[in-house]
Amino acid sequence: MKRWLSDLFKLIVLLIFLVALLLASDRVLEELSKRGFSWIKAYFRYMKVIAVVVLGYPTIHVLSNMFYSRVRESHDARTAAVVRNTVRILGVGFLLVIISSMLVNPTIAVTLSGFLGIVFGYSCRDVFSQALAGIVLLTARPVRVNDYIVVQGLEGRVEEISLMFTTLKMSENNVVMIPNDQVLRSSIVLLRR
Repeated sequence: MKRWLSDLFKLIVLLIFLVALLLASDRVLEELSKRGFSWIKAYFRYMKVIAVVVLGYPTIHVLSNMFYSRVRESHDARTAAVVRNTVRILGVGFLLVIISSMLVNPTIAVTLSGFLGIVFGYSCRDVFSQALAGIVLLTARPVRVNDYIVVQGLEGRVEEISLMFTTLKMSENNVVMIPNDQVLRSSIVLLRR
């Protein structure tokens, strides 16, 4: 819990520093222009991008570690690492959208990122469905490792619950990997824990 509070403090400090830096940068540019450094205006946009990258990635890192700490309190390290990495990927994507809106016309950047998001999301909807179902199974825990269950007509002991698949060991020592979205959509009969 202390680590989580420490990370929260770091996150707040980083965000305050980033916002203050971006807000103060316009005043600095105006002051430099008055003192004869008007050539710097052409590069100022790039300096803002560097500031966002230099402070943005540590912010994402601290935020993902906060998620890791909270999830680790109630789940294994593997599950917490999946959540941490998911937060990092989403954070870097958000950072890229911010950077693109700073470098290009913001309307074009938002339109382009929206279009690319729709294309990417549509092409990966099955994978995302399985991954989100895996996160639900890992966090809600309707079944656990070593539970004996019946799911989709298959009876066996749960060997592993990963992000994408739930692995059952059947009575004939066959191993069946069921996609998590199918496990989540079907009825689960819990025979014994």
